[in-house]
Amino acid sequence: YLKQGFQEGNLGLYEAAIDLFHQAGLSAEAFEVAEGARARAFIDLLATRELQDRLDVFSNAGPSESREVSKVESRELRSLASAPSLTALEAQQRAKLLDATLLGYWIGKSGAWIWVVPPEGNIRSVHLETNAEQIRDLIRQTVKSNLGVARRDIMSDELSAGKRSMGRMNLPGRSETPWRDLHRILVVPIQPFLPVG
Repeated sequence: YLKQGFQEGNLGLYEAAIDLFHQAGLSAEAFEVAEGARARAFIDLLATRELQDRLDVFSNAGPSESREVSKVESRELRSLASAPSLTALEAQQRAKLLDATLLGYWIGKSGAWIWVVPPEGNIRSVHLETNAEQIRDLIRQTVKSNLGVARRDIMSDELSAGKRSMGRMNLPGRSETPWRDLHRILVVPIQPFLPVG
């Protein structure tokens, strides 16, 4: 778990670099820093899980096996594995190939950044005055809201013997406020850069 701690300690550095590039108007460079951080976090997560799986196998091991676990742990924690990250050019090429607009998000402790990668033209970025905790809280609220809808839906299905209309559910007590807040925070600021229709 040392790698996870190391990664978490570096998130502030990644965030500072993203902010500096964004403030300098270098959206593509900021995008690449965010993608590099994501790739590093992903490879560290995979390595940590793989190491934990190996340690779990030997958790009931005798003294000779315990020495072997220590060797594996030391080797794994020293690894310098890396994962290739998506470059700005690759993102633009994929957007063009798919004839789609790609979005990238970085939600940190001191703010959030959104990148819009259109099929043609330059990458654009927007800085948001929000933070990870605010976004997590809104997501928790949407999950709670959806779980409540699912429970009411199940009860409704049981009562109606399977007669259920398709489409949007307008059940009493469902709160759409967290969804609207997420839309306001994460979509509205980039709407001018999104394709119409």
